[in-house]
Amino acid sequence: MTHELENIITAEMDKLYRFAYNRLRDEYKAEDAVQDVFAKYITAAPTFPNEEQEKAWLIRVTLN
Repeated sequence: MTHELENIITAEMDKLYRFAYNRLRDEYKAEDAVQDVFAKYITAAPTFPNEEQEKAWLIRVTLN
């Protein structure tokens, strides 16, 4: 895992978990959802012009 990827996961994990938990109301489902989001992030390896678009992508994938 690259240092950049570690930073993204560390910075966004709590926010995405809270977002998923608020939607799902289940601790384990929320954890699974966040894990799936980061698996998709790693697999897709998307590039973004700025940090805000990256955050929006992570939230959108979490929502879906």
